[in-house]
Amino acid sequence: MRPISFLSRGFPRGLALVGLLLGGAAWAQALATPGWVRLVPPVVKDTAAYLTLENRGSTPLRLVAVETDLAQRVSIHKDHREHRGGQVVLGMRPLPYLDIPPKGRVEFRPGKYHLMLEGLKRPLKPGEKVTLVLRFQDGTKLKVMLPVEMR
Repeated sequence: MRPISFLSRGFPRGLALVGLLLGGAAWAQALATPGWVRLVPPVVKDTAAYLTLENRGSTPLRLVAVETDLAQRVSIHKDHREHRGGQVVLGMRPLPYLDIPPKGRVEFRPGKYHLMLEGLKRPLKPGEKVTLVLRFQDGTKLKVMLPVEMR
């Protein structure tokens, strides 16, 4: 099935959205705004991707999986902070899914949510585009392209 480009259908320029593969009823419900993938040294096999997901619909959206040809797997993570024995412990936890409320948005950014690209199959290059396919519970797929950046 061929992706539909929203950039040619009057959607705002600058969206990191490439297209939505029709598979669910909410084809125009999910939008992705610009994001990026963190550039890591060639010996590092994991990295993070960041973007903002917006739900323009009146029903919740549940992000259940993300895929890329560039890594063995992609998981949804949330950074957390807890106090343990008088110390602040920072970490991250994988999430089985992420809900985006109706008319709401979820920001994937450092210190909050991120997409963990695990088991990179090759080193990343600055400026290259990484294609991710976001899969929602209703069968909708959202394809995004994010630039690799050193931040």
